[in-house]
This record gives sequence, structure tokens and C-alpha cells, in this order.
Amino acid sequence: KASGLDAARPVSARVIGQSPTLWYSTIVIDRGSGDGVRAGQPVVTGDGLVGQVTTVSGNSAVVTLITDSEIGVSARVSENGVPGVVQAGPGGPDDLLLKYTNRGRIEKGWNVETAGTTSASDRLESVYPPGIPIGSITSVTDPETDSQEGHIKPFADLRRLEFVQVLTARPNGNRP
Repeated sequence: KASGLDAARPVSARVIGQSPTLWYSTIVIDRGSGDGVRAGQPVVTGDGLVGQVTTVSGNSAVVTLITDSEIGVSARVSENGVPGVVQAGPGGPDDLLLKYTNRGRIEKGWNVETAGTTSASDRLESVYPPGIPIGSITSVTDPETDSQEGHIKPFADLRRLEFVQVLTARPNGNRP
């Protein structure tokens, strides 16, 4: 697994700022364009997906977290490959939602990871390579219906980020 991440040329960065509220959705890191950081690159910790770079200057960058309502992550359930999209949930930074699963089986305790592919609902290339852990399903509402949603607790503690890694290359070729 580490060899895959190494192929993404991770750049380590320290978090030097964050939004001042519980619902904060951005952090500032001490790496920028001079370090190979570009807008759209995925950001991770050793625990899992954090977000993506949205604004870059020479020596710093703003990362929008996966808890931001503007972010949608093409994802899949690790146990059975059911696809979906992870978006911000209503319960704060520890509550993400897995949506658009098309009645696929999802269960409490199962894990969700990036799919690295495009979901039909957003028609956009994923900026995230496949297989990055996102979180664990804590509950399922309306199971096995068209409106089913999985609530996810992120693996990364998004309120206590000190160090992150920016994935500066796309080794799997899902984007040029």
C-alpha cells in the first residue's frame, strides 16, 4: 500500500491555520506552488482522506476539507464495492453521508474508500486516486431503498489536524 502512496509523490505539510468554528471547512498548510502543490490535489493523513487543495500561493495553500458542503467524493464500500458519493452530513465534522448507492447493500461497521472513478451523478473526473480510506459507516437510513444513506465517521480527525500529505502526482492515470 505504501508503494502506491509513494508513487503519488506525497509532500508533507504542517497545518498553520484553520477556520475558527466547529463547522470549519478549510485549513491552511505551509506548502505551496514552490513545493509542487497545485489546486485540485488530494490531501490525506496516515488515517485517511482529508480534502483537496483549493487555493495555492508560493509557500502556502488552502485545503478544503471533505466536511465542506461543496465537496463530493466518488467513493465505494470497501467490503463489496458498492459505489456512491460522500458528502457533508448534517451532524458536524464527524458525520459524512454516503449517497447515491442505488440500493446496494451497505452496513454499519463497513468502511468507505475513494473510488478513483467518476460517478454518474456528478459527471466529473475524480481528483482522488482509488483506495484512500475515508471512514466507517456508523448507521444506515432507509436501507436498500433509493434514498438509502450511510452515515460515516471519518478516519482522519478533521478537527485536530497537525500534519497532512498532499498527493502531488496521479500514479493511476485517472487524470492527466
